[in-house]
Amino acid sequence: MVHSRFWLQVFSVYLNMVRVTTTLLVLCSMYRSVWSIDSGPTFPNGVAALVADMRDRLTSASVEHGDDAEAIAHLKSEGLAAIAEDLAYEQQSNLLATAAFAMVQTRVLKAEYVGGCPRDMNGCPSLWADQSNGLCEPPDDYEGLCVAFNARGFSVAEKEQFAWKCRASWPCVPSCKLDFETCPDSWENLNGLCLAPSSYDGVCSPAMMFSSFTRQQKAEWAAMCSARWPCASFE
Repeated sequence: MVHSRFWLQVFSVYLNMVRVTTTLLVLCSMYRSVWSIDSGPTFPNGVAALVADMRDRLTSASVEHGDDAEAIAHLKSEGLAAIAEDLAYEQQSNLLATAAFAMVQTRVLKAEYVGGCPRDMNGCPSLWADQSNGLCEPPDDYEGLCVAFNARGFSVAEKEQFAWKCRASWPCVPSCKLDFETCPDSWENLNGLCLAPSSYDGVCSPAMMFSSFTRQQKAEWAAMCSARWPCASFE
């Protein structure tokens, strides 16, 4: 904004100089015929003062704002700072986009290879060969990044982590009649308030009251919230 005012000021001075120059040329033309009669050219009063005023204004502007090289250097510095700021913002946006993609991809993999149904974590993943020594061998058409492993040394949590990272799911537990009269499986029942375990990573609240839910609403909630009700006991 300071540089804009400076250049407007200079442009105004320039226009004044053009007007004065034009006026002087006209005056010279008018008094050309008098040159042979008078001893020398004469000019209207006030011209000298006007020229002196323009000279003073140019000198003042030069002292206040510096020369063009200084102004250009300042503009260059401001431009480089703006470019650096834009690049930093773009880099931050790319990092956020990458992190968001990784989070979404992880959730999708977990839903596909761990969620959807209760898993039978005994033995090897589906289609993997269960060797006599406990070693699980991947099938010939396996396209994941993992190799054979010993499932006997894995906990349930480790098997679930292996499933979505290696894209090797364990089979679903055979369906059963669900018990909707209690809390979801692995949730604690605290006088009717169902509290999720610390390992719960679903999108729903970890504390729920289901007393007003119908069986259909409970089933829909479980499908949306990565939870399930336990199998009913027939004892």
